[in-house]
Amino acid sequence: MAYNTAEGRASYTASSGQTEFDFVFKIFSQSDIKVYKTPSGDTPDDTQDILALSTNYTVIIDGDNGGTVTLLSGATAGDTIVIVRDLAVKRDTDYQDNGDLTASTLDNDQNYQTYLAGQANEIQERALRIPDSSVGVDTKIPSAISGALLRYNLAGDGFDLLNANDVFNSSNAISVNTIIDMEALDDTIFKVCIVKDLDRGGTFIWSSTGTANGGTVFAGTAGYWTRQYSGAVNVKWFGAADGEDSTTAINNAIYTIISSGEPLYIPNGSYNFSSPITIPAINNFVIFGDGRQKSFLNYVGTSTTVDLVTIGDGTTSFTGLSLFGFNITSSTLMTSGNAIRIRKQQNGGTELRNISLGALNGARNLYDGIWFDNTNVTDYVGFELTVQNTAIKVSGNSVNDSGSDAYIDKGTITFAKTGLVCGGGFGGLYIGKVLFFGNETHMKIDNSIASRFNREIILSDLAVFDGCEDYAIYVNDPLASGSNLTINSFIGSAGRIGTGGAGNNIHIAAYPNCRVTINSGQIFNAMQNGVWIGDATTLVSISDNVQITNNGAYGIYGDVETNFVNYQCTFQANTVGDISPNIRPIFQYTAVVLASTGTLGSASGTVNYHRVGNRVWFDIYANISSNGTGSGTITCSLPWQTRQAACATGHTNGVAYQAVFAQIPANSNYLQITFYNGTYPGATGQTIVISGSCEVY
Repeated sequence: MAYNTAEGRASYTASSGQTEFDFVFKIFSQSDIKVYKTPSGDTPDDTQDILALSTNYTVIIDGDNGGTVTLLSGATAGDTIVIVRDLAVKRDTDYQDNGDLTASTLDNDQNYQTYLAGQANEIQERALRIPDSSVGVDTKIPSAISGALLRYNLAGDGFDLLNANDVFNSSNAISVNTIIDMEALDDTIFKVCIVKDLDRGGTFIWSSTGTANGGTVFAGTAGYWTRQYSGAVNVKWFGAADGEDSTTAINNAIYTIISSGEPLYIPNGSYNFSSPITIPAINNFVIFGDGRQKSFLNYVGTSTTVDLVTIGDGTTSFTGLSLFGFNITSSTLMTSGNAIRIRKQQNGGTELRNISLGALNGARNLYDGIWFDNTNVTDYVGFELTVQNTAIKVSGNSVNDSGSDAYIDKGTITFAKTGLVCGGGFGGLYIGKVLFFGNETHMKIDNSIASRFNREIILSDLAVFDGCEDYAIYVNDPLASGSNLTINSFIGSAGRIGTGGAGNNIHIAAYPNCRVTINSGQIFNAMQNGVWIGDATTLVSISDNVQITNNGAYGIYGDVETNFVNYQCTFQANTVGDISPNIRPIFQYTAVVLASTGTLGSASGTVNYHRVGNRVWFDIYANISSNGTGSGTITCSLPWQTRQAACATGHTNGVAYQAVFAQIPANSNYLQITFYNGTYPGATGQTIVISGSCEVY
């Protein structure tokens, strides 16, 4: 089995009535997790918040990929749901001397122990510990005293306890209302300050050295006040406020976490910014909010042509980007630019969860949505995208295949000019449970961004391409060769949105020498064609579970003559016809029929054949009206040259019904026919029928 490297922990802020919560780490049984539900506004308490399997929730395991926890009673909006791996310390496998040692047993045993070690490491990571680089520190903790504070001792080589009253009631501590009040204190006297401001407040300790950043460190009159905290940095600490211009606060918060390595938290609210946000190429950068319809970054600047949030510089590669639970909107009507542009993120470890772009049911002011610009191994799960132009852009570069592997799932893309563009130099694009609706074109595969061919693209059976103006799927990738496109999705109603659109469900304009496999359940209700093939070199296979129905023109249309279409689908009620004349999967050839010895008086032959790539399936009919002096074998010409020798079988009709055998020599364009016992099969009035297949040039 594959080893799943995901951290054994998942957390969510629940929506009202939400019951299902996914986790992506490996477990072996339903009892291998602990689930906590902390009510909105409460302080987490493991004892009170833990839920019971079967009583409060059920678990569905998805192999090595994690699974889903389903609450038996829906959560309240704002509840915190935490799912933690909880493997028992055990060993079930007992290896015997000279016993069987199978790979699966050993792999399972080793994986369990490795997951168990990882679980212990994750628990340790959440424990209080001193830095690895610290030396000469006694790490023993003193015995507990009620109400006392644990601190480093004055020598800095161990810990001691300090009574809280000795700190906060002493002459060196004070409580004030605002940050401004703290900055104005005489810090030659006061060394501890509690700021009571709800947004920016906290506990601060004075130090003689520091660098003020407007959020975690503030300049005093003679030194610096440093915020005491653990975990995430709150953007409100830097002065960000709901509905106000928070540009400086946001940038200062970002600069702080770049140096500290901590996550940045964007609380519930809408925080305006008036100039683009630029984040350099750094590893393991994390921003999270309270949810994609709760935490907003809203652009209010005057420039209408900029990228609003840029991560990376396009030259330096980075990894480990994590964005969770917020939305980017714009009060300014943009005329170009992306809401988010991620540049040269490489080597995996990057995920975007519950990141929406644009206001639901509001002004569609964003121009482009998100651009994965030469990225590698990225997950984008959970989104609503409402933009003017292109919702998602995915591309590599024109030099190599470093752009690859994007997993896009659980989202909606509506009423954009283009839903998604795979714009060149990219491979391994997977579209999961995504609804495309109301866009001019739902998806394009082309070279509009990078001058390089695209590679593997998979559209899952959970994706829905419904109701567009021009095309559900438009392929125009003339640089491709040998690429693969697999379409398993529901596809319908092209041309039913807007007026005067192209109205074709699938259009393969240019995809030279590539393969398209269509397994969609439905391709229906287009104003024009269900499938339009414009490249005679594209091998198109349409499976028998596909129904191509109720399209306004053809079910399958070709504006070029092609015999590279293999269809086994069902057709119904396509207005002009099911198959256009240029789609010619069955070809007919008039063969020359001869005897190897003597001369036939009169004979004719027909070869019906179907070709997919380099393989041909054929039925041959040889009619001998007059045998004349013919003897030996019957030969029949073929419209192709074989790669290697082949054989076929059949029978005679007319004079007698007998089995016949045919041989096709390698590198030849004819076959030789005899009875099964090697004798001459010809006779006046005889019809010979042969069926078979062979590889051809």
